[in-house]
Amino acid sequence: MRVLVIVLTLALVSAKAVAGQDEALPQSVARAYVAYEQALAANNGEAAMTAAEQAWRAAEAENIDAAAIGVLAVNFANLALNMGRETDARAAFTRAADIADTLNEPADERVWRRWRVAMSALATGDVRAAQRENERALQILQGAPAGQVSDRVAGDVLYLAAYHHAENGRFRDAGPMARQAAEMLARGGAGATATYANAVYLAGLHAYGDGNRVQSAIDFVIARRVYVSLGPQGERNADLMTLWTDFVSQRLTDTDRAEVELRLAGTSSLTDDIAYSFHQPPPPEAEDDARPLRRSEPEYPFEAARNGVEGVLAVRFAVTESGRVDDIEILGSIPAGLFDNSVRRAMSTWRYEPMRIDGRPARREGMTTCFFFMIQDGVAGGGPSYGSIARPPRRVRD
Repeated sequence: MRVLVIVLTLALVSAKAVAGQDEALPQSVARAYVAYEQALAANNGEAAMTAAEQAWRAAEAENIDAAAIGVLAVNFANLALNMGRETDARAAFTRAADIADTLNEPADERVWRRWRVAMSALATGDVRAAQRENERALQILQGAPAGQVSDRVAGDVLYLAAYHHAENGRFRDAGPMARQAAEMLARGGAGATATYANAVYLAGLHAYGDGNRVQSAIDFVIARRVYVSLGPQGERNADLMTLWTDFVSQRLTDTDRAEVELRLAGTSSLTDDIAYSFHQPPPPEAEDDARPLRRSEPEYPFEAARNGVEGVLAVRFAVTESGRVDDIEILGSIPAGLFDNSVRRAMSTWRYEPMRIDGRPARREGMTTCFFFMIQDGVAGGGPSYGSIARPPRRVRD
């Protein structure tokens, strides 16, 4: 399951945006628009969406001012996207974004509308179109004078770009962009959102792959705390961050731990953020926990290595009474599914000294580990949790 959850937020446009056009609205548009506002006031989303669509369609038929058509399209698109009509939302956002580009509206509005086209494309499952539309938003953002695009909008666009880089296995591009997105989202007042936590998580993965374990530990702790604050919506991602926090903390020196605690600025300690939600501690009656005897690294898939694709996985598994690995579950993988089979094949050869209860071997549930598939200096390797990031099993050649 992916940890990177794209959160679609509702942003309604006020009545003033439409009423501000030079000419009075035609009756067909005005009636539908009034009904839209009344439905919003009554918190009736279905009725508001129906009226918003009627207002937009009527405006198109009456050929009113293009700027007003764009606003009405956005009103409908926002509601449609949040109520399951992703394809219709995508068409409306596309129309609104095209109008904004044609009229050369302020950069903030143009970037935001193009980003919403990308989000609605993603909601329909059209990942390539989402990436293409977000790249257009990014181009507008990068070409805009400083200060013309809000930090919140810029952060959303940068995060989506980082997300696409990560899903394409381009962590070296995803990490710095995710870090920048997180900084902008925090400045824009979005530091308690899932998007912010997602960005920090990606930045943390990049930091670990780059050898900065202190920064990665801080990132995973921060991301986890935000996910926890989101309640049920962030529960699974919070559990996954617990796993990553535990994974990194086991590899910190005492000096590293002291730096992490210091930089967390007096908040709860690193240990407090390791609750073992996925990793279950051994039962209290166990005299000895399962311990590894032989663990081989997974092979780097040839096509992935040749194309420079990198990835990470988090895994839960059990150890049988005979010391074999069983019930392998991929808890999270980026890119989704690409390295799963390689990891499963490698783990099937692992051997453990089994857990013992009353002196007898016993099955051990809830073991966890993580893998990094990284390419360094032309050498590819799949590093499991106990080893280096990329201890290469072989050199990749064409």
